[in-house]
Amino acid sequence: NYLVYQDYASQMVALVMKPKKKDKILDMCSAPGSKAFHIASLLENDCSITACDIYEHKTKLIEDEAKRLGVTCIKTITCNSALYDFNELYDCVLLDAPCSGLGVMKHKCDLKYHITFKDIEDIIILKKSLLGKASKVVKTGGILVYSTCTINKQENEEMIKYFLKKHKEFEIIETKNYLPTDKHDGFFICKMIKK
Repeated sequence: NYLVYQDYASQMVALVMKPKKKDKILDMCSAPGSKAFHIASLLENDCSITACDIYEHKTKLIEDEAKRLGVTCIKTITCNSALYDFNELYDCVLLDAPCSGLGVMKHKCDLKYHITFKDIEDIIILKKSLLGKASKVVKTGGILVYSTCTINKQENEEMIKYFLKKHKEFEIIETKNYLPTDKHDGFFICKMIKK
């Protein structure tokens, strides 16, 4: 079995990124790894992907899935990506950021009963920190893709506005915004280049 389930809107992340063979790619919040596997598949394992997650059992899950799928270009790091010293620059950085998940409520129904405004405020602080780190590890001329599975403008458009105000070396190439339908989840994707 060499298949991984991924929602249509989620699949668009790798397609919007458009990585190239030989690229060095950082997936900052990778687990369960479906976007990293998709990138590896598109590039036929001819790249280097560093997949990070804060929990060891989740990086182990990525490693196990990579073995099952025959993906050989992924190495994992168990870390808080906002604080970790990567000590290198990447051609492409993917920040599929922790979010409120308001775009995936059709299959995570309990979210509506548990998510609070305080949770969203905390998530926004974390996103700012993760984006700040992402800005430092993209090489000049490299690509930063920011994505979320929420439809909350504070976490999406407003977050990008905040980021670009602080990091004028970045410029938007493409933005995609999917509202949830019966065919796909709600999703936000923003591709930026570091000038």
